[in-house]
Amino acid sequence: MHNKVVFHAAKAFGELGWPVLRFNFRGVGDSTGQYGEEIGEREDVRAALDYLASDRVVLAGFSFGSVVGLTVGAADERALALCGIGFPVSTPNRDPESLEPIAASPKPKLFVQGSLDPYGGPQAMQPWFETVADPKRLDWIDGADHFFTGYGEPLKAAIISYFGAIRA
Repeated sequence: MHNKVVFHAAKAFGELGWPVLRFNFRGVGDSTGQYGEEIGEREDVRAALDYLASDRVVLAGFSFGSVVGLTVGAADERALALCGIGFPVSTPNRDPESLEPIAASPKPKLFVQGSLDPYGGPQAMQPWFETVADPKRLDWIDGADHFFTGYGEPLKAAIISYFGAIRA
C-alpha cells in the first residue's frame, strides 16, 4: 500500500477524478490476519469494493495484487475496467489457467510493464497478452524493473493516457 508503484498509480487515478482506495491484503503491513492462498485476498478485494459502494471502479493492482484484484474485477460488475501493473505472468507456482478469467474479460484492460521485469518481461508477457480479449493495451516502460524504480512518472502517464479516455 505504501510502495512507490501503488503511490504513483493512486496519484494518477486521483488526478483523473476516480475515487482511490489503497489497502493491504490480510497479514501485510499492519493489517490483521494471514495469507489466505489468494482466496482470502479475493475476499479483501470484494470488501474494498463493498466499502467504495460505487459502480464505476477501475480495479488496479500491482504485482500479486494485480492478479488477485483483476481476477475479482473481471467477474464483479462494479469494476468498469482493469489495470495490472507489474503483472506477474511468470512467477513460480503460477498456474497459467488461473489467469484465464482476466484474459477472457470483455472489460477495458491496461497492463503496464517494465521491460526489465523478471516476472512479466517481454518474453513472458507478450505471448500471454496476445490471448487477452479486447479492449486492451500493453504499455512497456523501457528500462524499468518490476518495481518501476525511477520510472514513477512514466507509469503515472500511462495510466492517465489510457483511463483518461474512459473517464471522459
